[in-house]
Amino acid sequence: MRLLAGLVAVAALLAAAPAAPAQDSDAPPGALPHWLPTEEWVYQHWLPFDEGRLYRLLRADRGAIWRHLRDDAAHDLEELARARGFTARGLARRLVAPRTRGRSAARRALLERRALRVFTQGHMSQHILFHSLHQTAVPKASRFIFGTPNEEFLVLRRAETSPLQIGRLHGRTTAQMHVRAISVLRDRARKGVRLGAISRRQARLLLDRQVRQIPRWLGQSRYNGPPPTIGPKKALLPPADFANNPSISDDGTVVVWDAYRAKIPEARTRGEIVVRGAHVDEGTTFTVAGRTGLGLPSSAYNAVLAAGGEAVAYEQSEGNLNFAKRYGEMSVNLRDLPAPRALAVSHPRGVAGPSRTAYNPSVSGDGRHVAFEATDAAERSRNALWVADRETGAAKRLGGGPLFEPRITDDGRSVVFTTARGQVRLRDVATGASTLVSRG
Repeated sequence: MRLLAGLVAVAALLAAAPAAPAQDSDAPPGALPHWLPTEEWVYQHWLPFDEGRLYRLLRADRGAIWRHLRDDAAHDLEELARARGFTARGLARRLVAPRTRGRSAARRALLERRALRVFTQGHMSQHILFHSLHQTAVPKASRFIFGTPNEEFLVLRRAETSPLQIGRLHGRTTAQMHVRAISVLRDRARKGVRLGAISRRQARLLLDRQVRQIPRWLGQSRYNGPPPTIGPKKALLPPADFANNPSISDDGTVVVWDAYRAKIPEARTRGEIVVRGAHVDEGTTFTVAGRTGLGLPSSAYNAVLAAGGEAVAYEQSEGNLNFAKRYGEMSVNLRDLPAPRALAVSHPRGVAGPSRTAYNPSVSGDGRHVAFEATDAAERSRNALWVADRETGAAKRLGGGPLFEPRITDDGRSVVFTTARGQVRLRDVATGASTLVSRG
C-alpha cells in the first residue's frame, strides 16, 4: 500500500507539472532525442551523489522515478524537485553535501554542476539512472573481451549479432567474455572512485547492477542502443518494417517471428517489436504478443515456438518514449496457441518478489515447461536458471550460477546449459542431479 500511495502521489505531481522542452536543453539545435554529451562521467554512469539519498529527499522510490523519466522529452527531475519544495540548484547542493565535506571549493562546484545537469536534462538522467549497460567501457575493450576492434564490434552489434556470437567468431568462450567484461566494468568503477566522480557506495551499487545484467546482455542479439545517425540531426533507420528470428514447429505448419516497426511514431505508441505468427497451410497470420493498440510502447521479441506448435515463449518489456527502446525489467511469457492471453512465466501475476529481469527462454515440445535465465536485484551479482511448469504454476530455481544458455528437452525433464567455467552440463529438473557432458 505504501508503494501504491507513493506512485499515486508522484502521478498527481506529474499531472500538475508543466511540460519540459522536447529534448535536453544542453543539446545542440536539431539534435536527436537520444543525444548525450560525450563526457566520461555521463557514459560511465558516475552519478555525483548517492541515488538512495535522491529517493529519500524526493520521497519517491526507484519505480516512481522510472515512470516519471519514461517520457524524458517531457519530464525531468527538476519537476519533482520543485513539487517537493526544492529548487534544482538547492537540491543539488543537498545531495552532494555528504561528498564535499572537507573537499576543495573546486571539487564541490564540479559535483554540484553535474548534479544540476542530472536534474535538468531528462534523457541524460534516464540514461545515468537506468541504462546501466549503455556505456563505452566494454565496447572500447572489445578486442580484449571479444577479440575484435571497436569499429567492427559496433557494426556487428547494429546488425543484431549478439556479443556472444561476435566473441565466438573470434575464438572467445562464454566464460572468457563474462569474466573479461566484468573486469572492465570493475576497472571503470574503480577509476570513477579514484577520480572522486562517484562515491564508493554508489559505485558498488552501479557495478552490482551491471554485473547482474551482463549474462542477459551477452546473449541478446536485439540491438537496444540508439540508432546510428547521418550527421547530428538524422537517424539512420530501416526503410521499412522487417522480420527476424523465425521459429518453426516440427511439422512445418506453424511459424513465429519477431516483427520490427521501422517508423518511430508507430513504435512509440505500439512498441518497437511484436511477435507475429503464421499458419502456413492456411495462409493466415496472427499476432502472438505485443501492443497492437494505441498506448505506451511495449515490445515482445526473442520468440521460440514449441516443437508441437502449441505454445510460444518470448521476452517482453516496456519501452521509453524517444525511440521505444526497451527500458526496465524484461519478463518471459508463454502463450498457448490459439489462446488469447499469455501466461506470465517469470513474473507470475499476484506473486510478490524482487525486481527481476528474465530472458533467453527455451520451451519443451508440448509447451508445458519453460527454462529461462533471470537476475534478481535481491541476489547480489548472480544470475540463475529457472524452469517453470505451466500446468502447476511452479517455478524451480537451478542453483550454481552464473549459468547461461539453457536448452530444455522436449519432455521438459532435463536442461543443458553453459557454466561460468566454460563447461556444458546437463541437469535433471526433478532431482537436481547434474552431469558434466563437455569432457572433450
